[in-house]
Amino acid sequence: MSETPAPANHRTEPEPLLAHRQPRRVSSSGLLNPPGRWRSLLTFTVVLLLLLGSAFITAFLVYQQSAAQKVRDEMEHILRRADGDLPDGYRQIIPILKRHAELLGREETGERLARYLVYLALFHGDATALEHAAEARSLAETRSRRKGQHYRAVFEVARLLVERRHAQAQLEAEKALISYPRSDLLLYELSLARMGLGSWEAAHASLEMALLLRERRELPLLVELAQLERRRGQFDRARGLLNEVLRRSPQHPIATLEHQLVLALLGLKFSVPEPSGSQETSEPVAYRIQLLRALADMRQEDFAAARKHCAEIPGAYPEAAWCRARVFLRSPGEPAEFIELIPRLQSAPFPDLACTMMDFYLMMHRPLAAREQLEDCAGKPAPDAPVEPRVITLAILEEDVATLAAACPLATSPDTLWTCLDGAVRLKRWELLDQLERHPLLSLADRDRIRRLVFTDAFSLVTREEPPADCSPRGVFLRTRWARRALKAGMTDQALKWHQRTLTACPYSVQHRLTRMELLAAAGLRTEALADSESLEDLVHAPSLFRLGSLDLNLGQPQTALFWANTLMRQFPDDYRGYLLSAIVERSHNRWRQFQRNIEIAQRLALHAPVLREHQATWEAYQGRYSEVERILGEQMQPDPDVAELWSTLARMIQREQPAQAARWFQKAVERWLERKSPAAASRVLVTYAETLDPLEDKPELKRVVSSLKAIPELHPEALAFLSRYEGTLDRNAPQVVKYMEEAVRLAPCNAEYRMRLGNLLFDVDRERAEEQFQNILTLRPTSLTEQAKERLQKLQREAPPTQATP
Repeated sequence: MSETPAPANHRTEPEPLLAHRQPRRVSSSGLLNPPGRWRSLLTFTVVLLLLLGSAFITAFLVYQQSAAQKVRDEMEHILRRADGDLPDGYRQIIPILKRHAELLGREETGERLARYLVYLALFHGDATALEHAAEARSLAETRSRRKGQHYRAVFEVARLLVERRHAQAQLEAEKALISYPRSDLLLYELSLARMGLGSWEAAHASLEMALLLRERRELPLLVELAQLERRRGQFDRARGLLNEVLRRSPQHPIATLEHQLVLALLGLKFSVPEPSGSQETSEPVAYRIQLLRALADMRQEDFAAARKHCAEIPGAYPEAAWCRARVFLRSPGEPAEFIELIPRLQSAPFPDLACTMMDFYLMMHRPLAAREQLEDCAGKPAPDAPVEPRVITLAILEEDVATLAAACPLATSPDTLWTCLDGAVRLKRWELLDQLERHPLLSLADRDRIRRLVFTDAFSLVTREEPPADCSPRGVFLRTRWARRALKAGMTDQALKWHQRTLTACPYSVQHRLTRMELLAAAGLRTEALADSESLEDLVHAPSLFRLGSLDLNLGQPQTALFWANTLMRQFPDDYRGYLLSAIVERSHNRWRQFQRNIEIAQRLALHAPVLREHQATWEAYQGRYSEVERILGEQMQPDPDVAELWSTLARMIQREQPAQAARWFQKAVERWLERKSPAAASRVLVTYAETLDPLEDKPELKRVVSSLKAIPELHPEALAFLSRYEGTLDRNAPQVVKYMEEAVRLAPCNAEYRMRLGNLLFDVDRERAEEQFQNILTLRPTSLTEQAKERLQKLQREAPPTQATP
């Protein structure tokens, strides 16, 4: 039976059309009672908060933008200062760039930092700037590792340059340029390395390439190029570059100094700007300041101050050696001082290097070394070009009479003319001297001085006037001859003083040193002459070696003189001077056969040397062939000033064996001097003759000589002293006895012997004047008479009359 399912429980009542809900609670205030007001309030609050937040954010963004703009403006200003290449500008911008690297971009910031650091370290001399190299490299390689490697190489080369390792810096820069051929910084560093190694032409090419890559915008590169042009002697180019730099950066510290250096080297007016602040410690500034000061001192001829400033230039700069060399060539100095500079001078090819070296070799009497520099210094001579003074000096050292005869009459400057005059006198080329005396550049007054100083005793000239004190060829020529004539006139101290001016004011020269030693030897100052002779070393010039050997012989050192003779014969086998010097040494030992043999060899080597004719006459005099002597000396066609002195020398040589013949030759010497209007020299020869006479046996002859002396209008101090002694033997109280001695003292105030004799004559007559003479002796060079003067003074004081008491 099936069960029927129960029916589902369905709602049978219909649902109401409006549902009934419980009413909401009503607020007592009624503010939020209307539907939707709560939602509106919430929306309004949210909107208000959004508006306030956006306003705050907008204000914050505006503030941030304003601050960034301020930083941008400040950086822009400093970047403009950095474009002026001022070290202080670099130092200010480096920390700002590091703090605001994102502002310009890390990569560009790193590149700028790297450039500024390189310029600051290598151009402005601030090596501490490289401490920031790692940061700059890190910023530069933000997007490109290759850039980081580039700047790593740049800073490595910069470090080597700061350490002055130029060879390694050049190698590293060249290697880096293979990978980075368009790197202007590497090219700049390569140029610095090449400059440090003396490869200035290659450095010039590198700098020009770097400037092309930077479109000539970089001031450090322009200034470095200007410095290189100045070192190469291209002063106009350097001046143009510096004018461009100073137009763009008027306060540039290095360009300002470089510009003044160029003006100084052009011979124009320049000034020495004083550095300010930290610039004083910067090497690139400091070396230019010292160089400018040295050039200013040299222009004022204050060579001591110039030498000091040159010494303060750092040795790493080639100008240090160049400056010292210029001072040496214009002021006295030891040759060792210049010799130590030669390697440094040769490593820096200044355009005047060849002339500098040639001047030194000429001063040292090294004609072979000087000739090697001639073409590089003077170039190939043009047919109508004026003669270079160095060519004249070289011809004098080489005794190249043909060059002198061809070039000297065409001299266009006074210095060249006076150099030619000096050569004509030193080489005894009287025909050339006569031609040069008519040169239009020579004044009548100087022509008269030359004639008197060379061909006469110039007694009235040297006893009444002072020689010129300047260091020009004219001053040196006149002062040297003035000193020689003053020495012959008995003015020993004055002669040495005048020549000392040459040694203290003019450059070092073997010629000046030899002249001083000859003057000292002639003055009897043997010790000083020997001390000076030991300072002369490594002479390789035959005439100078001959002078040195003759000097040693005159100083009583025949063995040393013989050593120099052998040196001459070994080094200059074709020169006659070695045999001549050996002959003179043999004669001093009375070995006449050896003397004759050496003279004959010397004559075969030099047929026309006037000095050989004189020694041949000496040999003939020794042989007793007096007519042959007179024939040889009579053949002197030119007015040789030494002939008159030679007659006197030969007369003294034969005086003992042939007094009559000696008297004739003394008379010839007197006649020659009188012919040359030199009465004082004639009186000196007469005194030399008179002193060979016996006061008793030759009394008539002695009386005749005295009469001749009194007839001479101008007397030598020796003649005055002789007349005083002679008159004193006749009558000690005769007034002329004191009168003659007073005149001798006036002419030769530094002669202690004359003052001692005058003091002794006045001792019993005028004690006050006698004391004056003895006091003056004490102020002179110490001699054996110094102690005698002290004793005479003590005796005067002991014998002084007692002073009377004042009533």
